[in-house]
Order: sequence, then structure tokens, then C-alpha cells
Amino acid sequence: MSAPHAVARNRLRRRLRALVAPIVSHHPGVDIVVSAPAALDAVAANALRDAVVPLVSGAIAEARGR
Repeated sequence: MSAPHAVARNRLRRRLRALVAPIVSHHPGVDIVVSAPAALDAVAANALRDAVVPLVSGAIAEARGR
């Protein structure tokens, strides 16, 4: 992989971490693994948030048995 791909991948990783961290911080002992195609780097911040936050929240609720 060339440097431009690494830059996009790392930018996406930071964006996802910023979205997930506030949710996970309220649930100690929960680990989240996210797999995303590099193309998501081009997705607008609001659209990414609207897609990721409900999925992560739902996964945590399901893991906690709620």
C-alpha cells in the first residue's frame, strides 16, 4: 500500500474512533472492533455518524442483553 492509501486509512480510523469513543466510554469493559472499507473516508461526517452511532449503540445493547 502506498502512502496516500495509508493516509486515508488512518484518517478513517481516527474518524471512527472519535465517533465510537464517547459511546464506549459509558460502558466499561466493552471492546468494539470496526471493519470499514477505505471508501468510507469519502463519506460526509454527518452520514458516517448517522450510520455508525446506531450500529455501535445497538451492538453494545445487544451484548449487554438489553
